[in-house]
Amino acid sequence: MKRIIAFIMILLTLLGAVSCNGNGQSRENNQIGDDGYWYVDGEKTNVKANKYDDPNNPQGLEFHLQPDGSYYVAAGSAKLLSRIVIPGSYNGRAVSGIRNEGFAGCDTLKEIVVKAALIEIGDKAFSGCINLEFFGFNHELQVIGESAFKNCEKLLEVRLYANVREIGVNAFSTCGGIKRIYISKGLVEAMIGREAFPASGGGIIYHFDGDASEWTAIRTNNTGTGLPINPNRWVSDLDE
Repeated sequence: MKRIIAFIMILLTLLGAVSCNGNGQSRENNQIGDDGYWYVDGEKTNVKANKYDDPNNPQGLEFHLQPDGSYYVAAGSAKLLSRIVIPGSYNGRAVSGIRNEGFAGCDTLKEIVVKAALIEIGDKAFSGCINLEFFGFNHELQVIGESAFKNCEKLLEVRLYANVREIGVNAFSTCGGIKRIYISKGLVEAMIGREAFPASGGGIIYHFDGDASEWTAIRTNNTGTGLPINPNRWVSDLDE
């Protein structure tokens, strides 16, 4: 009898060390709020909780394991949602990228909240997301693939921080609704593809945190990108 009790105590201890959903992923970042909706990394989703939800992935996203052990994410069964939260981790591993064509054609999608330290947004990742208005560009982002936001006609703002090292051809060129583009002086080291940005003169306000020589270097190093001769506003902080 004592052995049985001891075994039960050990089993309970082990269960307490892992999550309630049994796969080792902490559920602390996925919670049901008082309003009955799922919250991911503290951000409200537009998924109302029910007993059939996967607590580890309540939005129904699709995760693809990468050689480095991190995950790239795609829409999966979340393709009809209007607001999606990209979580910081899945199954205890970091989410580090958006898969090529991962959300392509999600025409009901309006907002992407990024809680992950994304390194890469793949080719055509959001191509055809014609109602996408907001994407939460993160500071760690390094690569934006070719045509990543092709035909995202309602996207309003782009923020490109100092870690960006590559922007693919036509990444934002057909985003006719953009009002503001924030660009870091760190992009002096970046490779920017042709027609990456909408053609100059479209009413876009460019914010830049460097000086005139650094802006010129970005344009000289990367011809035909669509960047104007000079930014509209010189700022000290891209998050102002």
